[in-house]
Amino acid sequence: MQTSAVILILFIILMLGILGGVLYFIMWIDKKIDMKNRMGYSAYLKKNKPKPEKETEID
Repeated sequence: MQTSAVILILFIILMLGILGGVLYFIMWIDKKIDMKNRMGYSAYLKKNKPKPEKETEID
């Protein structure tokens, strides 16, 4: 096998990896934007969990 063929194959594999990564990143960003629009801003606010009240029994 010639060195140019090896370089070409490695280049094709590298390009496929980069394109796959870019597509994955775009889909991830789109999913985040879609979830934000669908759920609204209130879904991203921190929710205060109610603290359980301690019941003390006096004998």
